[in-house]
Amino acid sequence: MLSEEAVRSCADLHRIVESQGGIVARLFRTIGKHTGFRLLARDHKSHTLAGSVEWVRGDSGLWVQWDEPVTMCAYGQHCPTTVLAA
Repeated sequence: MLSEEAVRSCADLHRIVESQGGIVARLFRTIGKHTGFRLLARDHKSHTLAGSVEWVRGDSGLWVQWDEPVTMCAYGQHCPTTVLAA
């Protein structure tokens, strides 16, 4: 688990998933064996998936976000009050 964040809206959830991905990318900067990772945000109590984002190592060796963060808000799910990013 990287952090525990309070989420007040779907926009908050999107920003948290996106920013935590950047933090993980910086942590993996010096580790050469990984080619990608997926960051998952989960509800604090039920541990159900609340959002995710994927990152890959580009040809230059730098981490790049592969796609836009996906949140369950996009599927009509209510966002949780607290999520765990791991």
